[in-house]
Amino acid sequence: MRPTSVMFEPRMGRAATEMDPRTRRMMARLFSAAADLATSSRKPFTVRTLVEAAGVSRSAFYTHFTDLDDFASAFLAQNLSEIRTTITTGSEPSSREAIARGGYELLVGHLVAHFEMYRSALAIDAMRAAYERFVASYAIEVFESAVAGTRNDASVNPRVTAIHTAGGVASVLVAWLLGTIDLSDDEIVDQLVALTPRWLATPPAAPHEVQKETP
Repeated sequence: MRPTSVMFEPRMGRAATEMDPRTRRMMARLFSAAADLATSSRKPFTVRTLVEAAGVSRSAFYTHFTDLDDFASAFLAQNLSEIRTTITTGSEPSSREAIARGGYELLVGHLVAHFEMYRSALAIDAMRAAYERFVASYAIEVFESAVAGTRNDASVNPRVTAIHTAGGVASVLVAWLLGTIDLSDDEIVDQLVALTPRWLATPPAAPHEVQKETP
């Protein structure tokens, strides 16, 4: 077995550069203000309301972010960073399923712990777009780690399958957070695992099982 890191590198633009302590404090105020605005319906989520709530200038905001979508990516990446983990790729079907289940449990557990913030954030276009990008990227990493070494239909490209599956995961979790799907956190994880391709459970072919071409 080999270790595989499940990571997501957010699209943070200029905010990805190293920051001095003063800038870090400013970022902390912006992130805190964003969390407050995301859970409040009293004010629209705009650059103006964000900088006013954080007590920073618009020029300071645009020094580090290109637009509100760029900021949303950084905000969600900062909040979702706790689910970054190291998983292990195995060769047995049960261990591959465990990899997928473990990855989804981490993600769902984090969403449950911050349920109100994420549910409210999904009503904000920029936040929703950033959320869907993150979840899809995370799901792709989990899926590709789980299927490494599997024997699947040669006509199916694992990368294409991973992207296709990840899009479904993001959509399902959006619907779940918004209350369209009425399932517990354990039940939603069970559904996500069950909806992975059936060939995920197919063990890799042993050397003696490979058919030789007839001369």
